[in-house]
Amino acid sequence: MPAPTKPADELSLPEMLRVMDLARVLREERASLEREFNVTEARTLLRQKLLASTEITGEQLTPAEVDQAIDQYFASLHTYRDPPLSFEVLLAHLYVRRWMLTWTLLGLVFLGTALWRTVPTMTPAARQTRVEQRTSANLDRLLTLADSEAIAPDARTAVEQLQNEAAAARSAHDAAKLQQVESRVVALRRDLNEEYEVHIVTGRNRKSAIDRYYNDPATSAKEREPSWYAIVEAHNSRGQLLIRRITNSETNWTSEVMTWGERIPGEVYERLKADKRDGVLNETLFAIKRRGYLQEEVKLAGADGKPLQRTGQITTW
Repeated sequence: MPAPTKPADELSLPEMLRVMDLARVLREERASLEREFNVTEARTLLRQKLLASTEITGEQLTPAEVDQAIDQYFASLHTYRDPPLSFEVLLAHLYVRRWMLTWTLLGLVFLGTALWRTVPTMTPAARQTRVEQRTSANLDRLLTLADSEAIAPDARTAVEQLQNEAAAARSAHDAAKLQQVESRVVALRRDLNEEYEVHIVTGRNRKSAIDRYYNDPATSAKEREPSWYAIVEAHNSRGQLLIRRITNSETNWTSEVMTWGERIPGEVYERLKADKRDGVLNETLFAIKRRGYLQEEVKLAGADGKPLQRTGQITTW
């Protein structure tokens, strides 16, 4: 129960002073609030104070300049700036826009589902047909290029054979066979476009030719006859050594090598041996491979002056 209030004439002097102070504070605060919300009065007071301060400081300011300064002050008095980006600010933005984001996501899901349902499903047969069509079109393009690149008769025969195989696979709708033929055409074009020279190696510390003898009694007399080989390498137009696939005629093993031996007659071996008595071999060209050809063309001549016939190679000695 609140305490009973005293009549005004019964208040003591300290109590009266406390009431007067409180009334003065409330009056000042009310006047301050009224000035804050009364912009016109605030501008007038601010203008008066600025003009008075110029008289005290001695600055030369016109009333127009004072008004302009007041306008700029009130124009920038209440401005908003976004807070610096942070994880908390990002979460706040997402929270404020949560419903808009939710409906947008639902709309995208609905649209994606509708589009997926409208796309026709491709059956395995249709997919196989599409693979066959793409492979067939690319194969036709490769065969046309190979046909224009082939020059030698054996090269043209190889292209015709692949054309026939492609036609048969196309008639049978055999996509796997078409892909096999496609790979073989790619390999054929690679061989057709190769261009290099095969040279006998030379140098004082390198063998240019070797002779081989077989003393095994289990071999026939023909097999025990000595064989001679020129040691060769393939170089492209930039002088780089090439790796070649060579089948060893003694073992029937095929290897990828950079140096191998080409069988030559004994008289050619003796000729090369005499040529290298001074340590330098002058007759080095063995064969050339021209663009548009599949086989190397032997240039090393035999005793009759005609190019040698290739009779075998070795990869180890």
